[in-house]
Amino acid sequence: MTPRSRRTLCIIGVGLLLLAIVAGLVAIYRLPDRVLDRVKDQYAIAQAVSALTEYIEQTEGRWPSDWESLRAAHKTVTDRGENACTFEEVQDRVEIDFSVSTTTLLKNEAQSKTPPFDVIRLKHPTTAWTFGEPNEQIAIYLRRSQESHNDP
Repeated sequence: MTPRSRRTLCIIGVGLLLLAIVAGLVAIYRLPDRVLDRVKDQYAIAQAVSALTEYIEQTEGRWPSDWESLRAAHKTVTDRGENACTFEEVQDRVEIDFSVSTTTLLKNEAQSKTPPFDVIRLKHPTTAWTFGEPNEQIAIYLRRSQESHNDP
């Protein structure tokens, strides 16, 4: 190997090492943002579930037709102390299927031990559920709500 080719390999090696160091520093710099983003996602989905169940309670069993119809229920939830996210942050992070009805969900849910529906989810899922799987939480709420209305 000639001195010139050794020098070229050394320069390439140092360049790759510097590139790896810079990439590592960028990843470390962005890590807190990613962690906070995941935490914010968890709070957003939890607030969305709470707002949905609050809305269903307030409207005697109806499913909301759009985000705007959830605004008052979200305010009730944040007034109770679940206020990690604004209404707009919840909208930005969570998808809700507004085309369903609680009647349909209950009918489908009665035939299964796990929720056979997917009506609420994170827009960019990145983590396991901290507060419980959101569709399961809706199913449990609907089941309990129906049971309490059927009790004499």
